[in-house]
Amino acid sequence: MLGASAVLVTGAHGRAGRLDHLLIDPDARRRCSGGRRGCVSAYLTNSAIVAGLRDRYQRRGGQDERGGQHERGGYQEPGGGETGGLDYEAAVALARDGDPDAIDAFDEAGRALGILVATLDDTFDPDKVVISGDGIAVTELGSTGCDAAISQHRNPANGPVTMDVEPFEFTEWARAGAILAIRSYLAYGTQRNSPDPDRTRCVDSRTG
Repeated sequence: MLGASAVLVTGAHGRAGRLDHLLIDPDARRRCSGGRRGCVSAYLTNSAIVAGLRDRYQRRGGQDERGGQHERGGYQEPGGGETGGLDYEAAVALARDGDPDAIDAFDEAGRALGILVATLDDTFDPDKVVISGDGIAVTELGSTGCDAAISQHRNPANGPVTMDVEPFEFTEWARAGAILAIRSYLAYGTQRNSPDPDRTRCVDSRTG
C-alpha cells in the first residue's frame, strides 16, 4: 500500500505499489507461484522461504551439516531425509536455532526485501517504509541481507531509509478490510447516489 499525506494512494486501477513481481535476479531458476522467474515473490513470501530452505536441504543430498537427525515441527531435518512437513514456523525456529541453511534462506529473503525497499525509496521518497504482515520475522532473521541490498541498490544521494516494523495480528486484517470498505464507500458511494444533472434537466424539460 502507498500513502501520501494520510491518504491511501490506489492508482488508476487500484494497483499502486504492487511490486511483488519486481525482478531480483534475472538468472535465477527460482519461480514464484505465478511462474515468474527471480521476482520478489520467488524469494520473500513465506512459502518461498520454505521452498528455498527445502531446496537447500535437497541439494546437499540429505546430509545435515550437524551430521544427524534433528526433530523440528513434525519433520526431520536432512539427516533423516524427510522435509515434506516443513512449514514457515519451523523455518523460523530453525534459523533462530542457528541452522545454516535456514539462515541462508532468510538472508536471501532479506536481500529481496532490501531491493524492494530501495526501489520504493528511490521511486516515491517516502517519510518511512512500514513493514508488517505475518512474515515480518524476515526483518529480524534476514537483516544482514536486507541492509546490504538497500546500501547496494538505492540512490546514495538519498538520506537514510526509515523502516518501521509493526507486528500484525490477525485482527488487523479485519480492521484494515473494514477501513478500505468505508473509504471506498465515502469516495464512490456518494457519487453513485447523487442525482444525474443531465437526467434532471431532461425530466424538468418534460414537466415544464
